[in-house]
Amino acid sequence: MITHLIIYFLFSIVTLTSGDVEKLDADLEWEAFKAKFNKFYPSLDEEIFRKAVFKDNLNFINYHNQISKILHLIFKSKMKLTIVLGLLVVLQVVSSAEKYGSLDEEWEKYKVDFEKHYSSAEEEAKRKAIFGKTLEQI
Repeated sequence: MITHLIIYFLFSIVTLTSGDVEKLDADLEWEAFKAKFNKFYPSLDEEIFRKAVFKDNLNFINYHNQISKILHLIFKSKMKLTIVLGLLVVLQVVSSAEKYGSLDEEWEKYKVDFEKHYSSAEEEAKRKAIFGKTLEQI
């Protein structure tokens, strides 16, 4: 939703800022193009036609460049968001790892909290291994 609003906002800015300035730029670009490539046309109709094609191409290029800039901004903002989210995940994993003590501490705490007593050392070792695997999964 936010991405759509950003795109709409950026397109609005592009639309509002592009107006008569483009017309002036297109005329200047046309004259510069003709001078640079020594373009002379035999008739006024030919020049008008060529100028229209030139302006269409220039508008297409400008539109493409504006879209490219907008998409680049969106890409950069999503990359920044992805990096932030990635850091949050790492911090969450680190903090959850710090939340638990060693396996021995947690095992002793578990036995006391739930009043667990085992008949043999083998039984307790087996249960402690299961407890350790469960704790790793959490």
